[in-house]
Amino acid sequence: MQEGEEHSALEQDSALTPNPLRDGGQSTLKRVFSLSSNQQEVFRKQAGFFLVFGARGVFSLALLVFLMAGFAILFVKFTSPTSNELFTDLDRDGVWFFGLMFALYFALLIFVLVIWKKRAVESARNKARGAKRNRKHTGCMNNIIILQRLYSSTCGLNGRYYLLKLYFFEILEAFVQIHNLRTIYLCMLPVFVTSIFSAILIIDSMYRAHTSYRLLSNEGERMTRSRRNFIIFSDLVVDILFITVPLLLMYFGYNIWVTVKEAVQIVIVPAFSSIIKLRSLLLDTITRNSEKLAVELGLVKRASGKSIMMEQVKSVPRSVNIFVLVLSVIFSLGLFIVLLIQAFAGVGSCALYIEKNGTTNYFSTGCKVKVPFCKDTLQPNCDCAVINIDEHDMVELSDKMSTMTSLQSVKINNGPLAKLPPSLKELARIRRFDFENNRLKSFDIDVCSLSELLGIKLSFNQVKTVQQCVWKHPRVRELFLSSNVGLEIPSQKDSIYLPKLQYIHVGNNSVLIPPTMGAEQFPGLKYMYLNGNRFVDGKLPDSFQELISSLLKLGVGRCGLHNLGKQFKWDESSLKYLDARENKLFNVSSSLEKQIAKKKMENYFALNPVCNGEKTLSLNCKALCSPYCWSEYSGGNGYCDKTCNSEICDYDSGDCL
Repeated sequence: MQEGEEHSALEQDSALTPNPLRDGGQSTLKRVFSLSSNQQEVFRKQAGFFLVFGARGVFSLALLVFLMAGFAILFVKFTSPTSNELFTDLDRDGVWFFGLMFALYFALLIFVLVIWKKRAVESARNKARGAKRNRKHTGCMNNIIILQRLYSSTCGLNGRYYLLKLYFFEILEAFVQIHNLRTIYLCMLPVFVTSIFSAILIIDSMYRAHTSYRLLSNEGERMTRSRRNFIIFSDLVVDILFITVPLLLMYFGYNIWVTVKEAVQIVIVPAFSSIIKLRSLLLDTITRNSEKLAVELGLVKRASGKSIMMEQVKSVPRSVNIFVLVLSVIFSLGLFIVLLIQAFAGVGSCALYIEKNGTTNYFSTGCKVKVPFCKDTLQPNCDCAVINIDEHDMVELSDKMSTMTSLQSVKINNGPLAKLPPSLKELARIRRFDFENNRLKSFDIDVCSLSELLGIKLSFNQVKTVQQCVWKHPRVRELFLSSNVGLEIPSQKDSIYLPKLQYIHVGNNSVLIPPTMGAEQFPGLKYMYLNGNRFVDGKLPDSFQELISSLLKLGVGRCGLHNLGKQFKWDESSLKYLDARENKLFNVSSSLEKQIAKKKMENYFALNPVCNGEKTLSLNCKALCSPYCWSEYSGGNGYCDKTCNSEICDYDSGDCL
């Protein structure tokens, strides 16, 4: 063997799957003998899981499981509003993508775990034989096998044109990430985070340029399977980083609600790229480690041969290498220049962009995610993705807030705020308004134009009227309107239609609940709290019959009820929680009692006449710490429940301290 030839069993490419387009399909391996049944059995016993997969194979499997679990979590998250409502939103546009990706990754995992032993034995047998056995197939199966072999010999991991395919996907992913950086990351994440993403893209692009340069020079002749696989593996790590880190930062780091469309845009290309690379790396790892083990056991010998890597290198035209090299350098330099400009560009104080007047710059302290380069990548602006202000002295908000086109979440609580600018209707990206514990008397923002709005919180104000689109928004999922005494609820049947609403709280408003409120107005409703209001004739309206079949929690305490749906078919109810405290109930229907006992429903009937007579085992007549605290289980969970935030309730068992 001449000096410079590859000796390592891991780097020697002569043991690769023979290419039928080369040498007439003849193997470059020296045929020593075919493995006998006994030798195959010896190999089978020696070929343990960790020997066949090795450290890289096990790590690749771990990445596969990690991504599979991630797509499962995304699918559950986007289809399940809460842990008690699994897969209730399967009709959401685009959510099927995450189910599909979970299925594909799961199928790959099962496939690898099922065939690894068989593939290991076949790899050793093929090495001993010097070529793969060409099994005969007939009909459709024969055509499938032919196509599979054609793909493997051309675009597969050891195929002639694999490097061309790798180039194509790497460039495609680079442009996709630039698009995501411009349209999503720069509008939803702080500059220091997007700068790290840009630096990773620059390093990845420069490494691609370095690889192209090596292939143009004589160094390309020393390209080995190990070096090629390292390129694939490093690219895989970058893919996984861009699948997971942006979504984790947005959701857990900055409490930003990511839409299905945005999540799909972020993960779609790296997700498909990752599964292709994982399959190739896992199967190649099994083959190489099995061949190495066969050599170590003395079952076969190695003969030198022409490396398929040389064919892969020569199959990349020089013009393609030059194109990739130039494009990668331009890509890296351009991104580096943008990174420098963003690092040194100043945005100013941005005073009076949130407050209309005053001495405090609430943009500086209240904007939790500043995104100055969302509108213009090179020119900074006063823009913000998340505003979170607690305890303030603002009476009115600035009209300039409407210029923050990236704004997705506004939370301004506990202050004298009395007026909102109508121009907030121009916040096209807004997903959540939270103005609880202020002094608002109305909510006049036209939310019909806010297509991405998901939640409105106006509790503990003095709101008497809300804009009519609040009751007819097609996407709003949460509506908090409690503790606004006198807040008007539309009485016309066609004045309310909230098809996506999951949660509504209009408790403690001391108003008449319209008898027209039912499943027709709230087809997807799961949580409904009406405590502290009134019902016509002191009974639940007939329209509630269909509602209770889908509701999970219902609060009707302190509503003057003397009839809790005696006519209802409670055995068809899905309720897990029922609060009927402080009403005028002398009895409860037997079907409701049976349902409470059957489902072990959390229920509260304290201060009702029914609790003064003969006690039943199913009804809970024990009083809570206050009429407003909603559950005996609310405290001690680390979350301050405002309804239990009182001295008599020990400030929600200490959660509000």
